[in-house]
Formats: sequence, C-alpha cells, structure tokens
Amino acid sequence: MLLLYMYFVAAYGERKLINIQIVGRHGDRTPLKSFPNDPYKNVWKQEGGLGVLSENGKTRMLNSGQTLKTYYSKILKKSVTIHNSDVSSSNENRTIESARLFISGMFNIQKPEDIKVNIVDPDALEALKGNCPKFDRVTEAIERIPYFEKKFLVFRKLEENIRSITGNLNDKDETLASLFLFADYIFVVNEFQLPFPQYVTPDVYTKLKEMQQIFLEVSTFTKTQKKLLSGYILHSIKDSFQRSVDDTNSRKEVNLSLYMTHDFVLHALVKAIGIPLKDYPSYGDILIFELSTDIDTNQWYVGVKYKLGYSEMITDLRLCGRQFQCTLSQFLKKVSGKSINLKQFKEMCRGMY
Repeated sequence: MLLLYMYFVAAYGERKLINIQIVGRHGDRTPLKSFPNDPYKNVWKQEGGLGVLSENGKTRMLNSGQTLKTYYSKILKKSVTIHNSDVSSSNENRTIESARLFISGMFNIQKPEDIKVNIVDPDALEALKGNCPKFDRVTEAIERIPYFEKKFLVFRKLEENIRSITGNLNDKDETLASLFLFADYIFVVNEFQLPFPQYVTPDVYTKLKEMQQIFLEVSTFTKTQKKLLSGYILHSIKDSFQRSVDDTNSRKEVNLSLYMTHDFVLHALVKAIGIPLKDYPSYGDILIFELSTDIDTNQWYVGVKYKLGYSEMITDLRLCGRQFQCTLSQFLKKVSGKSINLKQFKEMCRGMY
C-alpha cells in the first residue's frame, strides 16, 4: 500500500475540492515464478528478476503520475504543488518503486530513489499470502460451492497437463496454485509480446483467462473477504474525509492521499463500495475518491472516478444509484461495517472479530 499526503489550494467548480484519495494497482511486472523449461529466463533476468517492476511498468507509473498532475492542474486552474507529503508502502519492491515513479511523474522529481517511502505493517495488506487464517478458511469454503467445484475440476485437469510439461511451480500440489502461477506467467509473456510456448493453444489461453477471473471472484465473494482485503484502506479513506470535515484549518488546502496496492485489493474495494467492474484490474488502474463541499450550503459530497492503466481518460462512476456523487453522510452509511483498522484486522484474522 502506498499512502501520500499532498496539499494544495483550489476551488472545484461551484464546490471546493477538499480531499482526494487515490487507490491504484502497481505497474507492469515480470512473472512471479518461472519453471524448469522456461524459454524466457534470460528476459526476466535482464528485467531484474521475478516479480519486479518491468521497464514498461516503470514508464506506465511515471506517465500515470504525469496524467494525474495534468488532470488536476486543469480542474484546479493552477499547478499542483506539494508542501507536505507522507509516502507509505507495503514491503514489495514493485509497489515501492511504483510509488516513487508515480510521485516523480506528478511532481517532476528527477531522482525517484531519493523519495522517502515508509514501510507500513504488512499484515493488513497480505490476506492472500497465508497470513490470515480466517481469509483462508472462508475462501476454502467458497471453493467447495458446487458451481466453483465444477469450474475447478476443469482447471485441475489442465493443471496436470501443464505440470507434466513445465514442472511444478509450487510445492502445494493439492491446490491450484501451480496453475495460477503458470497463468500469471503466460499473461506476462503476452504483455511482453513474446511468442507463447507451443503447448499454450488458444483454447488453453482462454481457460487460463477464465481461471484468473474465477480466482478473483472466489477471493472477493463474501463480505468478510472484501473487508479483509480492502477494509484497511477504506478505513483510512473514511478517516481522512472525516478529519477534513472536522478540521476547519485543513479546508484551506486540499488533502490528497495515494494508496498503491495489488489487483485483488483494488477489485475488493470496488466491490465493497458497490461499483461493479467487469474486467480484471489491469496494471496501473486507479480508483479516485473526491471529497468536496458546497460553500453556500456547507454540504459535503463524495464522488468516485476510475482511470485505466493503459489510458489517459478519467471516468466518473455512479456511486449512489444513478447519481455520480453522494452526500458524505450517504457515503459513510454505504461503507458502514466495511472498513477495518489494523487491530480489528488482526483480531478478525484470528477469528476474534
């Protein structure tokens, strides 16, 4: 997770923009795992290894920061300047580097490596990594639902075929982890525009894409899973909005926070606030929450926007039914029970909450 606070003075149309919260997925990366017969080992080595930000990913995050700077400079009628910032990240090199590059693009910083990044407690950001027993138990129960069991049966047969060709990518033979890692590998190969291995036929590729979507659905199927994946970030957003309302001095400047995270977390957050997105979150996708106030009525409003990683377009999303904006009270009611602080996360993972 990346957390960035920036302050700048501005008016937003007839309403004054007070607080901007951005949640994004890191940039393009190399595969998480390789395998004995991997024909592209040298490619990953040249990029810096496995699971690291690729050159394309670095460019994407730099450009993304520049796009956001241009976007808000136009809306706010002036350049965005930073007076005070706090950058935080989970202990993932690709996330830390994405954070630095995004900030470099947004503020034209020449040496990204000089940007200080604070490493936060990783537990609340790694429910998918076996650090949260409650998440594992709930997910295993979802996998046993007949609909998903039938889907996974097809994938297990495919896994046996792939394993016999590539070798194992994961020690947990009783799970589909090996196939998921292989699917990740193939999608990265596709991003790098490299030829597929000959055993990856169009039919196999289609099945791998379907499996990726099923894994995403299984991992964000219940309220508990969504809360464990995204509740900590949602809690931070809600608290930041509330502080802006309570602190009259902070209204003189805009508070901007940026959280850089991973695909499952971003997807869970979008589902938690009730905005369905059909596609799997792509590298560099960004979700933006905005808090503004009507100076005449002193009413507070929350709006949500989305930016695809491969596009410069920023789109307004319907947050409350057909409305693009909610009042702050409507937003807080909408997310009630879906946010969670770090202490609650740990207690929930142990089955105490």
